[in-house]
Amino acid sequence: MAAAGRIRLVIISAAIFAASVLSTPAAFAEGGPASIFVLRHIVYPGDVITEESLVERKLANGAKPAFGGALSDIAGKVARRTLVPGQPIPASALRQQDEVVQGRSYSIIYQSGALTISGEAIPMKSGAIGEMVPVRNQETGVVVQALVQAGGKLLVQSR
Repeated sequence: MAAAGRIRLVIISAAIFAASVLSTPAAFAEGGPASIFVLRHIVYPGDVITEESLVERKLANGAKPAFGGALSDIAGKVARRTLVPGQPIPASALRQQDEVVQGRSYSIIYQSGALTISGEAIPMKSGAIGEMVPVRNQETGVVVQALVQAGGKLLVQSR
């Protein structure tokens, strides 16, 4: 019975040792604790977050952050809600800047094989690059779905 107890103690000790070694943050192995970017001041919904409004903070426990570890994760994005200074910024609190704005006129392109038709359309809601938005053709009044592209172009894809 005593031998079984010692074996169990050795197994538990080995498991604890292995868990502590495996859970050591990679950041410490790379030369130091990980860091995240936090805000210097309050940011309100709809405000664009600039590089000047961010400050880098070291994480106390050295854990690798899931989001906010790179300046590009946050800078240039738009706040969905009020964000307070000094706190981690969740990914769900940010969105891309709108490339097209509701109510303004933009170039619309329809492509199907060799056929290309272009015209003007008005988005019925604002959208960022890569989003599908409803747009109204100014000449016909027909509403179609269009993909927002860089430069404010709207692409209607054939079905």
